[in-house]
Amino acid sequence: MKIRIHPQIIGQQQDETPDDFSSSAIDVKNNWSYAVYLLVAGAVGGTLQVNGLDMFEDALEKRIFEALQDNACNLSIRAEFVRVKKGETRAFQFDIGPSPELYLPLIVLAARAKDTSVLSNFNTVIEHNPEQWQSRFDTLTRLGMELKLQDGLLIIKGGHHLKPSSIEAITDPALLAAIVLMGLSGDAPLTLHEAHLLEDLFPGMINDLNKILAVKIETLS
Repeated sequence: MKIRIHPQIIGQQQDETPDDFSSSAIDVKNNWSYAVYLLVAGAVGGTLQVNGLDMFEDALEKRIFEALQDNACNLSIRAEFVRVKKGETRAFQFDIGPSPELYLPLIVLAARAKDTSVLSNFNTVIEHNPEQWQSRFDTLTRLGMELKLQDGLLIIKGGHHLKPSSIEAITDPALLAAIVLMGLSGDAPLTLHEAHLLEDLFPGMINDLNKILAVKIETLS
């Protein structure tokens, strides 16, 4: 499946987002991994509400709240829901050591920030799966991200959009999901091939994003 991500609907200003969260809510059925990607989608692409999380669960994914707050998103956390609306996108520092699985969504947040963000203890990510990290690093830098590894830190220069307008030959579902999120805050439409692989990781993600954000993700084939 091939999709095209339009960062904003034609005729609608980029900063126009609804105040009624009832029309921009999705029940994630306590899937914290999916909730992380949706919340970052709201932070970079508009306004949304995530329902269905057990806020009393000891989930490491909860640490995404720290990053969203440091990134200056408008965040509201309740027992019944989490709401997020994009803000001024401030650079941030984050210790990735306790929750290495958050690094791709955090790179998305950092890429949209105005300055340079830092993920510390990044060796935990690399040591977990060196080949996977190297492949993702090579792909992201090829697509235009400015990433630098130094003394256990991942340094991410913000203010960059993906260079190509069409991306293909990526078969890593998590990386595809991160690229979709980057496309939500781009300055031009982005065509993404092999998008059907997203269903292996987050079934219904494209439909959910079209439902909850003021963007249009068009299915081309």
